Amino acid sequence: IRHGVSCTVETVDRYGRDVATCVTPAGLDVGRELVRQGWAIPYWRYDGARYAKAYGEALAADVGIHAGTFIEPERWRRGER
Repeated sequence: IRHGVSCTVETVDRYGRDVATCVTPAGLDVGRELVRQGWAIPYWRYDGARYAKAYGEALAADVGIHAGTFIEPERWRRGER
């Protein structure tokens, strides 16, 4: 727990990094909120579907990174530029 936020490791990605869900003391899922506000995209490969509704809301509202043009990180790493 750091500053009241608790994180639970859900799995480990193929590079050995923890994939976690972090929640505030008030019960707010930090990842979901970042996605909803348009400052993050779901990590689809690792249970990102749970953030699909929040992602749709961000897309529809053109907020955060969705207000402009960008290439999703996974596509960028594959060379789509």
